[in-house]
Amino acid sequence: MAAMEKITQTIMVYDDYKLLHQWEPWAALIDNRIMAIHEASKMGIYTWVSVEPVFNANQALHVMIELRDVVDHWKVGKLNHNKWYEDQVNWGYFLMDTEMILRDRDVYIKEDLLMAARGGAWPKERVTHRERWSIIGSKAGIVVSRKGGL
Repeated sequence: MAAMEKITQTIMVYDDYKLLHQWEPWAALIDNRIMAIHEASKMGIYTWVSVEPVFNANQALHVMIELRDVVDHWKVGKLNHNKWYEDQVNWGYFLMDTEMILRDRDVYIKEDLLMAARGGAWPKERVTHRERWSIIGSKAGIVVSRKGGL
């Protein structure tokens, strides 16, 4: 193949059409986007999904669950500049759920989501998944102890 074929989609909601029409009034229906990703994957086309901006955690997590095994690359980021929506999501739990669902997939978590999940800036050095889980888990009152794994 001379040029790499790929399909890229931004998907913010799973099945809440009221939210879809509010945030993306002229966008393709979610069912059509999901079907396109499934079909592209079956054809061997590289699939790339951006789940952002996240403003409804449950909707975003459903997208990840539905497409987990057919998407080659993920990008996940939170909504910014809208405090009311931002305050509706526990970003620490959302990040833990995201990393659990996409644990062995190629995923890029945007810096703003990492910072919100921790409640402040991440250290400059690279933080491992285990360290990230430990930091976020401790903020949520969860003791993280896994062998191997993340």
